[in-house]
Amino acid sequence: MSKRRSKKYKYRRNGHYRSSFFRANSTGDVRRKYRCVYCGTYKKDDNITVDHLVPVTAVDSKFGMSRMYYRGLLKRMGCIKGVNDPRNLVAACHSCNQKKGSKAGLWVLRARLGRHGWYWNTRRVVTVAALVAVALFALAFI
Repeated sequence: MSKRRSKKYKYRRNGHYRSSFFRANSTGDVRRKYRCVYCGTYKKDDNITVDHLVPVTAVDSKFGMSRMYYRGLLKRMGCIKGVNDPRNLVAACHSCNQKKGSKAGLWVLRARLGRHGWYWNTRRVVTVAALVAVALFALAFI
């Protein structure tokens, strides 16, 4: 296979990306649950979709500048195998994956933060603190 042809397929979806994601994120536990990086809900592996963090359409588009930007982003993320590299694959529930579609932008940032447990813990604390503040503010005017 020529270098030009292998580079072309580096930025296309292959049929094995789902199995490579589970292989890279395996703990050996059969009952393993995966957290959706976009909303934080836990799902079993048969109810989870594997999403490309940087969309396949973004790196394989016909528009030169955006294509080069997203290919550079993949390189900065360390995805040497292209879009199907396990570092570019994330767990997502079906509804979040449908909402994201082929978008990038803030979805990429959201997913990069959502990979970490500290993000969800911090988000939960901030949400509870905001609710308490609103309740105390409402009680002050009763």
